[in-house]
Amino acid sequence: MHEASARPTAALAAVDVALADANDAAAARDSLNATLRHWGNGETIRCDDWVNSLIDQVGPLAADLDLSEHLQRLTAMVSAGNQAMQWVDQHRAGRSISDLLRSGAEAMEHQEQALSPSLG
Repeated sequence: MHEASARPTAALAAVDVALADANDAAAARDSLNATLRHWGNGETIRCDDWVNSLIDQVGPLAADLDLSEHLQRLTAMVSAGNQAMQWVDQHRAGRSISDLLRSGAEAMEHQEQALSPSLG
């Protein structure tokens, strides 16, 4: 009898893995613009909307733990899109890949220089 009761759990686990794999593939392809399926209710939801919903849910706890600044940075990133999304948008708007890479490397160098006094 124990074996029979384990089968539905194994079947659900397989569905959960398939759902997670499908969501991972969609997010890898479309990043924050991906349409995902919510693991809790099976409904479709945009990745950025889901992340914003989760941020809203943990906001009060983050405030209690004095971590709201971290959520603000995450909210800003979700709003502006991640670096890859920004590059894709800029390339679609006509910037060359070499220009994007050059400006990205320069920005990274400036960030590293700004951090180096605090790291040294």
